[in-house]
Amino acid sequence: LFSADMKARTESNSAVAEFLARLPAEFSGWGSLAQDQYIEIQTLMSGYLLSSQGDRMLMGNSVEGRFPFLDDDVVKLANSLPAKYKLRVLDEK
Repeated sequence: LFSADMKARTESNSAVAEFLARLPAEFSGWGSLAQDQYIEIQTLMSGYLLSSQGDRMLMGNSVEGRFPFLDDDVVKLANSLPAKYKLRVLDEK
């Protein structure tokens, strides 16, 4: 995952070691897009996306929000798609 130089510089940092220890065993075998998605979900989903761009914004405007991307079946389907269907470089919506 990291170069030897980067590992040497960060081994003494317990936060990095703790983060790396929490990664699934198969993480290094995933493609870079899957790795990025996993890290973003683990670090940003509840603390940022759901609160500041989801629940708080919706409740502040008395709107009921539904998050289909939290449904297990939707997540499993999205994870099963090849990376070429998930991201198109330099192509907006």
